[in-house]
Amino acid sequence: VNNIDEVVTIIKGSKNQQEASEKLAKKFGFDEPQCKAILDFKLQGLIGLNRKALEDDLKATLARIATGDYARDQVVAKMRDVQVVFQAGILALAQRRQGAQGQERS
Repeated sequence: VNNIDEVVTIIKGSKNQQEASEKLAKKFGFDEPQCKAILDFKLQGLIGLNRKALEDDLKATLARIATGDYARDQVVAKMRDVQVVFQAGILALAQRRQGAQGQERS
């Protein structure tokens, strides 16, 4: 929280997420999950510089990282995305089959 301006400067000055992550790790000694959490952090929390809320969110995020919950949450979110795409694919396939069967009957 004390280095928020420098973190934002590093992120803004980076070409992509990978570069930002590498710079944050080098500058502050963050590991990969910590860098990911920082890059995923919603900057709306900076409105009014609500330091207490930022500190509480940081503590909660670091606790989730320490217990593995953050990584698990990321995997669960990706699995939900895959499930949605898979279900859409199955629906499209079923509709195509239904259309093909209707044409065969004609």
